[in-house]
Amino acid sequence: MGPAARSRPFHWRKQGPTARQAIVDLLSELRPSARLLVRSTHRRGQVEARAALLETLVLDLIGSIDEPVIESRTAAEDERDRDVRLDTFRTLDLDGSPPFVYRWADKAERLIWAADAIAGIAREHLIEASDPDQDATSTNRSTLEQPYLSQLRDAGVIGELEFPTRTESWPDMRVSRLPS
Repeated sequence: MGPAARSRPFHWRKQGPTARQAIVDLLSELRPSARLLVRSTHRRGQVEARAALLETLVLDLIGSIDEPVIESRTAAEDERDRDVRLDTFRTLDLDGSPPFVYRWADKAERLIWAADAIAGIAREHLIEASDPDQDATSTNRSTLEQPYLSQLRDAGVIGELEFPTRTESWPDMRVSRLPS
């Protein structure tokens, strides 16, 4: 994915407009199936939030995917992810065999770059949508992301994104596009 000459991993927040547009163009062409789950939390709640979202994702993916790929972090964090997956599988009647096998990959794998780009675009949109101090004429970086979001929406990669106001609760949010 992306230019063959690229030697360093892609990270949305560290890329300039040329690299960003290149990956958005590629995603628009390839039209991957994207599933994005969001939960707002403080730093101390990140482990629990990730576990809850991973459990939801495992349940959502049963029957629709063969091998999801998760970005590897540390050995301890990957082990926590494995425990969540196995605990979730144990709660289901699966006749002894898991419905799919996870594969962990590091940031050097290009498949992870697609997920990073989609999550980065959605993150910036959601942050902008939650900021009541922003106006339509603002020229900050997140406002400039709108063409990327629009392009991925037009290609069917990202569906509608909704964000609660600051006075509303922060529910888990699901944004998805399943294969047709």
